[in-house]
Amino acid sequence: MLETIREYAVEKLAESGRERIARAQHADYFLAFAETAEPQLNGPEQQTWLDRMDREHDNLRSALNWRLHNGTPDDKAARMGGALWRFWFRRGYLGEGRRRMEELLRIYDPVRDASEDPEARGKLDVRARLCHGAGVLAFEQGDYMRAQQLYEESAALRRRIGDRTGLFASLNNMGNVALFRNDYSRAASLYAESLSTARELEDRWGTAMALGNMGWVGLSQGDYSLAMRYYEESLSLHRQAENKWGVTKALGSMGWAALYGGDYARAAALAEECLALSEELADKDTISDMLDILGRAAMEQGDYEKAASFLGKSLALSRDLGDRAGLAICLAAHASLATARREGKRAATLFGCADALHEATSDFQRAYFTRHIAAAKALLSRANWDAAHSTGLAMDLDRAIAYALSESAPAEPTRR
Repeated sequence: MLETIREYAVEKLAESGRERIARAQHADYFLAFAETAEPQLNGPEQQTWLDRMDREHDNLRSALNWRLHNGTPDDKAARMGGALWRFWFRRGYLGEGRRRMEELLRIYDPVRDASEDPEARGKLDVRARLCHGAGVLAFEQGDYMRAQQLYEESAALRRRIGDRTGLFASLNNMGNVALFRNDYSRAASLYAESLSTARELEDRWGTAMALGNMGWVGLSQGDYSLAMRYYEESLSLHRQAENKWGVTKALGSMGWAALYGGDYARAAALAEECLALSEELADKDTISDMLDILGRAAMEQGDYEKAASFLGKSLALSRDLGDRAGLAICLAAHASLATARREGKRAATLFGCADALHEATSDFQRAYFTRHIAAAKALLSRANWDAAHSTGLAMDLDRAIAYALSESAPAEPTRR
């Protein structure tokens, strides 16, 4: 519909006195649509439903906006957020989704009145879903403190209402936060509890996710063969469930294990397979990760031109997603590439840019770059390294990204 025609129609609708009724019906229709779509996003028809939700995204936005900003927001607004977070996560609308979820959490808090409300359980379940979804979006943007707060509230609410399936998911994601905050024993404990719960519930999807996360504990501790076994078992279950998104996560995790284990050819092959599926799903977060693996694998195998192309695309996607952890890793990867090209000053500056975001990354992620940092330091005198590194530390994020994406300088002579 032409915008001018639409504006005229809305004006006439308002004049008729039926605009509020029509907008309420529109909002109800798209709440029902979102709640129908949400459980499909983990099943064999997930791509179809993600595509449908993308096509209706403006309608979904309009419906949620109307619920939020016309009168007192009710359970329906919160229910809509609880049904949409997975779509926002899967399709890379991290910033938008997180803002929406945080707004809903500020205005929808039934906990205080729950003891007097005969519909308390349903209201607490809605609040728990909001907390969980907002936690996922915060985690994906590298805000681990906020993610932890949200997962803890979600877990407490789910224990209160006896929702074991939801509790499994909260525990699993609390394990993710512990892992990325370098508390590996707590991560392993939480993953083990979530895996046990998923198996008791005969939840194949949940079991596959928990197994994949157990693999990350092995990876973080340098046991790449153990990690690969967990990932392969997770991959098998996701394939049985026809969960294409889960398949991409398992393949991507296997790619990381191969990369960190030094099998660069296998890492690239796994990343390429995962990338093809992720592009079908339009999963920008996983696409960014796979481009990172491909870039580093190419760098390790001496193809610096290909590495620069992959790493540049990964960094640009992380920027668009607002993913601080992804940005830190991408900046460090660009620094490693500069090191391989013997561009000492550029490498030191980019490692400084990455170190400015160190709170967003875990020890095991940074450990990969240890030898590259040592090699970069060997290219410069201590004074020159410190000066260039300090320049990177002082850069604001936008300037750091622009510097990383700029053409590399010619190879520099070694300075001692």
